Amino acid sequence: MLKADLHVHTEFSFDCATPLEKLIQRCLKQDIGCLAVTDHDTIQGALRVKEMAPFKVIVGEEIKTREGDLIGLFLQEEVPYGLSAVETAKLIKEQGGLVSLPHPFDRFRGSAMSEEGIAELLPMIDIIEAFNARNTLPGADRSAGELAATHGIALCAVSDAHSLGEIGKAYTLVPDFSYGPQDFLEALRQGSLITKRSSPLVHLISTYVKNKKRILRIILLKLGWFSTGRGEGSRNLFSTALEHIRSGYINADIQYVFCNREPGEYRGSDRFHALVKANNVPLITLSSRRLVKERGASGFSEVREAYDSEAIKLLDPFQVDLAVLAGYMLFTSELMYQKLSMLNLHPAPPNGPVGSWREVIWELIEHKAPQGGVQIQLANMDWDRGPVITYCTFPLTGPLFDEGWDLAGGQSIDKLRSSQGEEFGLFQQIRDEGTKREIPLLMETLKAFGDGELKVSDGMVADKEDRPITGLCLNSQIDKWLG
Repeated sequence: MLKADLHVHTEFSFDCATPLEKLIQRCLKQDIGCLAVTDHDTIQGALRVKEMAPFKVIVGEEIKTREGDLIGLFLQEEVPYGLSAVETAKLIKEQGGLVSLPHPFDRFRGSAMSEEGIAELLPMIDIIEAFNARNTLPGADRSAGELAATHGIALCAVSDAHSLGEIGKAYTLVPDFSYGPQDFLEALRQGSLITKRSSPLVHLISTYVKNKKRILRIILLKLGWFSTGRGEGSRNLFSTALEHIRSGYINADIQYVFCNREPGEYRGSDRFHALVKANNVPLITLSSRRLVKERGASGFSEVREAYDSEAIKLLDPFQVDLAVLAGYMLFTSELMYQKLSMLNLHPAPPNGPVGSWREVIWELIEHKAPQGGVQIQLANMDWDRGPVITYCTFPLTGPLFDEGWDLAGGQSIDKLRSSQGEEFGLFQQIRDEGTKREIPLLMETLKAFGDGELKVSDGMVADKEDRPITGLCLNSQIDKWLG
């Protein structure tokens, strides 16, 4: 039999500070064999725990609906908050997930589902929490159990843990099952509830963490976000940053998004604009193409300073600590560097090749480089050679790369480029290894700035003791992201 806890939070929730590693250690100590990570309005913590933990992990999310909280289990994608309960349940079901009703009838929680919402949801509910260790009064649990019994709905006992000490307080003993929602649901119907109530004082812990995170948001890192927003990569980068900011993992706030394409210029950018607006982030647009055309210039380089001058006027009402170049397809001028401290992601290890990612990869192959990497620089006019802030590296040797190097043999780089091109296996492998590290490196860099571990002063990067640094290696942090 497995101990299954289907409602647990991590540091990715706004009212919890439990680190992922310590969560896993505590579960192992308590012999938890199946864990549903259900952070508020995000699945990012759950995805990472699933990669890290040696036991069964169900990707879940506690979603704030208009009628109250609802939990989705076995999720593939994040479900947006703020929809109706029925709309939310449909989105859970559409991806093959299970709908679980958390802490119903606990009227000490403003987030409990309303009775009207429960009535409308009943045909879509798969699981009801018949015991929540955080419920203040046992009557709420009795009512939940009666509701489940009346309608033949599977029930469970959960810890709803927001701190390490709560894990293992309550759980459901279930037969082992193959990973899948229907197999799990059948196992749950054969389960038994193990119930032990947490002290009411645990709510003080959540309140403390929530208030602490709110205070941090007052003094949080203020970011500007620059993107051309051409494709899915730009949208993913922005969405991932927002998720980690809203969960409290990154102590920052995006003050504005600046895009060099105006509405209607490009379908990809229009989708990016819609994403920004949907998340209530101020969007500022200024068409670089239009300015080139209006000035009769042959290219953007001729109007770069004029463009940045206009952009700075639009950005003047905002005060930011850092600006992130996130898929921004323009070279900026000295005017912009004087105005803003800008972070630039470059797909090469420190002291590695410069240029586009394509140029970097071909140069790594040409020189038979032992390692690739990604770095975050403080951008300046010496493009791709700004001061290194953070970086991560990966070896270009071993089973993953040996066949590619053998195929390259003694061929010149010109011959490889003309005969194989970017479809060359070694080229693709280096690209894939670098790409999957880019978002984690940027997130960990922003976290370091938000936590005060890094700062920028007078065009230099320093640690929290004001000691200059020449690049902080984040290999261990990135390895955790990659599992």
